Amino acid sequence: KIDRAAPLGAAAPRVGALLVERHVQALPREQHGEQWPREAGADDVDAARRGGGGMVTPRGAGAQRAGFSAEIAGAGKTATALFFRPTSAAKSCFKITTSSSQTCISDLQINGPYASTQTYGISMTGPPYSFLSKVRSVFIDGFDIGIRLPSGGNLWIENTEIFECATSGIRQTGSTISGIYTRDVLIYDYARSYSVGVTNTSTAITAGAATFYQGMIGMRIAISGAGAAGVDLVTTITAVSSATAATIGAAASTTATKTAVITPSVTTTSAGVYMEAGTMDAFALQTVGYAMGMQLNPANGYTLKDSFYVQCIFDSVHGDGTWVLTPAAGSSTARQNFTNCWFSTANGSSGIGGSGQQAGVYVNSGGSGLVAQLRFSGCQFNNNNKEGAYFNGVTGVHLDGCTFDGNSGLTTATYAACRFGTNIVGASVSTSSFSHTMFHNGTTDIYSVQADAGVTSTLNISGNTFLHFNTAATPVLNSTALAGTKINIAGNVY
Repeated sequence: KIDRAAPLGAAAPRVGALLVERHVQALPREQHGEQWPREAGADDVDAARRGGGGMVTPRGAGAQRAGFSAEIAGAGKTATALFFRPTSAAKSCFKITTSSSQTCISDLQINGPYASTQTYGISMTGPPYSFLSKVRSVFIDGFDIGIRLPSGGNLWIENTEIFECATSGIRQTGSTISGIYTRDVLIYDYARSYSVGVTNTSTAITAGAATFYQGMIGMRIAISGAGAAGVDLVTTITAVSSATAATIGAAASTTATKTAVITPSVTTTSAGVYMEAGTMDAFALQTVGYAMGMQLNPANGYTLKDSFYVQCIFDSVHGDGTWVLTPAAGSSTARQNFTNCWFSTANGSSGIGGSGQQAGVYVNSGGSGLVAQLRFSGCQFNNNNKEGAYFNGVTGVHLDGCTFDGNSGLTTATYAACRFGTNIVGASVSTSSFSHTMFHNGTTDIYSVQADAGVTSTLNISGNTFLHFNTAATPVLNSTALAGTKINIAGNVY
């Protein structure tokens, strides 16, 4: 019996490693709630060999100078129940190297230096991996990128938090198809409020408790009522002299204690999850903050396909949108499927100035990259500054049973809840509701659904409920340029 082969594994390590670690049923066992080989309690070999080659420990000063705190090289390795904080010289806390397979990193707290560039909590390097590695029950914070995947990497991430990683929580780059599989993962990089004292006509600010750290230099700070004529003062942190003292880029005009909102990521390109090629299967993934909650950004010749998102939350961003697809010419993105997902608060909330498109879902290929078959079922698009969903350059986009509430929050009666732009072929909105009930009460969308002149053929808008749209217009804009194409607008209630 493989799972009871402790004596055999101890006596013949080469045979034991092969029997225990190369388990072709790892994924089926995981799906049925069973344990992977070499996880705690999975077999007696864990107890027999836990102090040996299967355990990864810090490599020491030499490894840190080489650019990582611990290296995982070879198949079937496990790192568990450890606390890591790399030195400032370490680029990666964990480096999973060439030919590593079925590596498991679990039950870890990985704290970074809050450095601004090129630091990684977990970094996979080398050629494509034929076996799946796993990150489970790990807390990662304070890196430039929490988890970095190379071209062709495959990774399962479960029950993990990634906190204040400035560029991305999870970032995949390269043209070879990669696989990211997540379950119960939270990625957040959000504005936080502090009570700080400001000095009249001075750039010095103080806090009553430990608040500041060196990684805050360059971050945006918004201090309520500290600007001219009592407006908010929005500037950046230019220096940190202690945990309670910092310098800002503009002088405040009050001596009172005020609330300051400090934004961890102020760039327009940061994303909770960033992918260039591959597939994403996500259950209960949540991204909060960043310029974009998730960005798919395939380059020329890259392919993104066959992804499924179930009960995912993309929330509170200050850039283009909570879920963004911006393909380059020559790329291909197909079959992105969303079920019961949430796309909300693309509006630069909590004192952060918003920028970019500020839509819940923003898809813009401009006809340059192939985008085909996007489907949203039972999803919610709420409280966004501009559109709840915007599509441009898509063949086949379908929304059914969705809710749009409180969009066009930036300026009432200016933006549509759902908009189809140019180069749209085959689109439908059915059995969905449009309102301003819970968010931005008193404001309205200019249209519930807007179809621009660039919608070339086959548009079906039927069976929907329209509430609180701009009363001076119909709930659906059907451009006169659409006359003669295959358009069906019927069976809606308003």
